[in-house]
Amino acid sequence: VDPNGPWMICEVGVSGLKNIRKKTVTKAAHAKKGELYERFAISEDIHDISALGNFDQVEIDISPMPGTRTEKDGREAYPCHRLTYLVQEKPIFDRLTYEGRKHLGKGAITQAMTLKLKDPFNEAKLEADLERIKAKYAEKGYISADVKYELTRDEQLGVVYVKLIINEGERVRVKAVNFNGGGELPTEKILKKASNRPGKVFK
Repeated sequence: VDPNGPWMICEVGVSGLKNIRKKTVTKAAHAKKGELYERFAISEDIHDISALGNFDQVEIDISPMPGTRTEKDGREAYPCHRLTYLVQEKPIFDRLTYEGRKHLGKGAITQAMTLKLKDPFNEAKLEADLERIKAKYAEKGYISADVKYELTRDEQLGVVYVKLIINEGERVRVKAVNFNGGGELPTEKILKKASNRPGKVFK
C-alpha cells in the first residue's frame, strides 16, 4: 500500500464492535466507498471517532483488494483498497445494584448521578457521583453517610455492573440553637423562620 495515498476506497468496515452500531462509526468518519481517501483524513477520523466517547482506542487499517475504480470525473482508475476502522469499545454501564440503602430512594440516587445506564462506563464520573449521592443523604439529615462501589466486568458482553455499598449512618436532628449578638427581635421569632431549629432534621 502506498503510505502517502490517496487511496481509492472500495469497501469500508469496522472491527471490534460489541454494543455500538457500525453506522455510528462510519457516520462520524470521512471514508466513503468510491471516493479517494487522503492521508490527512486518517488523523481526523481517529480524532472524530474518539470524540464520540464510546471507544478506548481507534486505529485505521488500509489494505489492497482486487479491482479498480474510476474517479467520479472518469479520467483515471485507481486500485481498490479496503479501509477498516479498528476500535476498542469502552464497556457499557449496564446494571446498578445497592447494598445498605434504606432511607434514600433509588430514583433520588440515579437522578443525582451523571453516569447513566447504557452510557459508556467512566470510572471518574462514577467517583464524582458518589459525592453527589452523599450530598443527597446530607439533605435528609444523614450527614455521615459513606458510599463506595464494586465493579463486575463481563468482557465477552462488553458491560460493567456497578454495586453501590452504602453506609447511611444515623440521622441527625438539631438539639439546640444558640444565638450570639443581641437585638430587638425575639429569638423565638427568628427560630420560626429557620430550617435548623430544635427537633428538626439537621440540614
